[in-house]
Amino acid sequence: MKNIPFETLLQPFGTLITSTCAKKNASQLFKDHSHIPIIIDTINRKYTHHALIKTNLSARCLFHFCEVLHAALNQQHHTHPSSPIWILQLEISLLLSEQIEREKIVCELYDALSQQDQILIICIHIPDHSQSIYYLQTPFIRKLSSHPLCRMLAFTEHDGVMPRSLQQDYLELSLPTLTEVDALNILKLERVALEAYHHVIIPDLLLSQTYTLAKQYISTYQAVEKAILLLDSTAARAHQEAGHDTQASHPVLTLQFIANVLSSWIQIPAAQLISHHFNAKDLMTHLQQKIYEQDIAIQLITKHLQQHKMQLNAPKNELTHFLFAGPKHCGKNTAIKMLAHYFYKQTNMIYYVDDLSTGTSLLDLSIRKNSSLSSLTLKSLIQQMPYAIIVFEHIEQATPSVREELYRLLSNHQLEDQQHLVYSFHQACFIFTTTLGAEHLHGAANQPDDSPEQSAGNLLQLIMSEKKAQESTNTTESLSKLIMNEICQKLPMKLCQKFFIVPFLPAGKAAIEKIIRLKLKEIGDHLREHHAVILGYAPEVIRYLTQRAAQQQITAYDDSSVALEVDHCIEHALRSPRNQTHSNQLFLQLNDTGQVLRCDWLAVTKQQTV
Repeated sequence: MKNIPFETLLQPFGTLITSTCAKKNASQLFKDHSHIPIIIDTINRKYTHHALIKTNLSARCLFHFCEVLHAALNQQHHTHPSSPIWILQLEISLLLSEQIEREKIVCELYDALSQQDQILIICIHIPDHSQSIYYLQTPFIRKLSSHPLCRMLAFTEHDGVMPRSLQQDYLELSLPTLTEVDALNILKLERVALEAYHHVIIPDLLLSQTYTLAKQYISTYQAVEKAILLLDSTAARAHQEAGHDTQASHPVLTLQFIANVLSSWIQIPAAQLISHHFNAKDLMTHLQQKIYEQDIAIQLITKHLQQHKMQLNAPKNELTHFLFAGPKHCGKNTAIKMLAHYFYKQTNMIYYVDDLSTGTSLLDLSIRKNSSLSSLTLKSLIQQMPYAIIVFEHIEQATPSVREELYRLLSNHQLEDQQHLVYSFHQACFIFTTTLGAEHLHGAANQPDDSPEQSAGNLLQLIMSEKKAQESTNTTESLSKLIMNEICQKLPMKLCQKFFIVPFLPAGKAAIEKIIRLKLKEIGDHLREHHAVILGYAPEVIRYLTQRAAQQQITAYDDSSVALEVDHCIEHALRSPRNQTHSNQLFLQLNDTGQVLRCDWLAVTKQQTV
């Protein structure tokens, strides 16, 4: 065994970092990293020369980190300067093998070390902290770590309590989060392999653009890995589209290529990802399509977003934090969906907090989609969907601990958990809702309209119009102050100051009528598409449903008893027997007393029969 090179002996046990690749790749990576000297000092100690290191770096990034460590160790000629220091990334599968096999592996490594005069640093990457502790305490690892030339570096993602049996030999460290400079340098290294494999060209600028998109739309957790995956997939698609002729000129990847692939993953149009710019007029028109008689709310939302100069593809772009205040069913939820659709052309990024009144930790709050029964925690959501729109309904019900964490989050746009892992919310949007102050809004909605009659002179109309606009501004400010005063009785003032209040007035009959007409049209479209049935209705049906909804103070059609009544009538008609005298047309109307809604099949006319 003495004649076998040490490097050859180590190869079966994992990935060996050699001096050649370390010097080649470590010139720019982790430059002046604060923890490199600390780890070097630890390695050169006589006692406590192993380390348990908490980090959220991926296995790939850790490999590059170990390359830098290797280069620094050999460059500075620390202990045993006449011989190089070896770093071995131990294959995790070896730890999972049978006990007899593990003992054999340890004996071979131990014997190999005993016949050399070289420091061997063994790196183990085990994400789960408890498993790390378990393996470090196993007899075969303890035997290996007891060798005077062996140093153990165990990397784990979560903090935990280190048992006393390990404290004498292991130092606890925590690596900082990967910087953007280091992330881009890692992407430059990986680019070489991707270009050679796919026969493409990846420009420097595209690396930073891809990394930004990965952080914003794929995951804030190990974003480098997501960026590499996105580059790999895009390069593969570009190579396929260009054909497999390796002699032809290599296609150059562009941001459009990247956006097309990312769009297929997250279902946001590519144009939205790379060229969407905020336009106040477009947003206002968009909101007015389904939000009726809420001019104050629409103007406030648009004006506030305009001040932030919203751009979907801007890095670290906060979508601001709204507080939608108003009575139930006044259009708050519709406004949330319309905002999502404007920015993302879909609404599947909207999530609602479940346990606001009982939760003790903001990051561990249960979050769900509106139509889904399954849930996940807030910290899991933000890792998987950095651009999520998170809705806190009835924010006044939040527990004191959640309120305090929420204040820190809205102040810094990030939050740290008990394991000191940092979760970034820079791209997320928080929308809070409340019914506090509803009585003030009802009073404002019922104020008489003192506008001049249409027959008045043009000058008088202009003067009165300006006066009315000023009064509207004053009313909005006074309403916001009234709502703020009431909310501050339930929530801390410092938290309330983080909200931008948008008052939603109770909708009048005109708005309710528009909503009902729109919903009946949607029902008719559904019947035509899925049942080949045409839906019609008598004019009095609109007045009847509007009156019913107004009596119940309902403006959100979907969740109301009015909707249930319409659905029940149509469903009953669809299930009723249908003979040859019936056409494919259903007709909604009132009964003879005008107090009950009914739905019947229309008879086939003579003209239709012919």
